[in-house]
Amino acid sequence: MADAAPKPPVSIEAEQAILGAILFDNDVYWRVAATLRSEHFFDPVHRLIYESAQRLIVAGSKVGPTMIAADLAALPGFEELGGARYLHEIVSNCVGTYSAPDYAKLIRDLATRREISRIGQEMIVRANGATLADEADKQIADAERDLRALAEGAAAPRAAFIGAGAGDWLSEAETAT
Repeated sequence: MADAAPKPPVSIEAEQAILGAILFDNDVYWRVAATLRSEHFFDPVHRLIYESAQRLIVAGSKVGPTMIAADLAALPGFEELGGARYLHEIVSNCVGTYSAPDYAKLIRDLATRREISRIGQEMIVRANGATLADEADKQIADAERDLRALAEGAAAPRAAFIGAGAGDWLSEAETAT
């Protein structure tokens, strides 16, 4: 009996929780944007929902399930995947917004683990199928490069977000005084 392939590290519940929190309270997006990117979501539908919310919130819109459903309605298969009903469901199951940064960190961590696993699988396939021309030292260097890029990519969005949002924060602070 062959071993079943290991399940990828994922928490659909955490993805639903963060999306529900964002759609319930759009300010949650700003609390997690430095940590979370759409590619961190495992579920492609969740990725689309996050991208839609991000695009609309950054443009200044207030979003909820109805607004996201309208934005995504033209996508083939959106209704078959749950459509507006699914969006309302994740908001109604939202347990609160306080834990949103923790959920964002969890989703990002799981995405990083999936990428580590992907790199590891590629290393195994390459090592097992290597020719004499594909030297072991080159395989190690390539694996190190991929892991280094993953590690450096994990820190990049934080700096980009702070730079991009600094002007908005300053404007809001000046308006408030």
